Amino acid sequence: MFSVVLAPIAKTVFSATTMLIAVPTSVKNFNWLATLWGGATLEWTIPSPPPPHNFDVIPTVASRLPRWSMTQLKAIPEDAELEKPHAPASSWWPLVAALGLPVLALAPLTHTLWVAFVGAAILITGIYRWAFEPFEV
Repeated sequence: MFSVVLAPIAKTVFSATTMLIAVPTSVKNFNWLATLWGGATLEWTIPSPPPPHNFDVIPTVASRLPRWSMTQLKAIPEDAELEKPHAPASSWWPLVAALGLPVLALAPLTHTLWVAFVGAAILITGIYRWAFEPFEV
């Protein structure tokens, strides 16, 4: 690691930030390896080398992990009524919340406290309104 002339508190902040980035990355890598090891996708259900036709019957995919749903749930019957997945409606509030971030970042550049308050207000309003939007059925 390179040595940089920084105050001890700055080194502590950078070290903590690095760890905050490293922990979710490690969890994601472990999750990827565990999924690869478990072989949850349809490619793992056919023998190796694969036959020329791949599948005898075209499988019905009903989940994100189809091999697990076929083996653990004993496959889904052909006549089963599957629920339509819920997709949230379009919303402008994430864009409003995202607009608050550059305004908040502008505050140290302009050396004005009121810009920071305006940016924080836009950000908090956008997140709050996005979180408590009316639910569509």
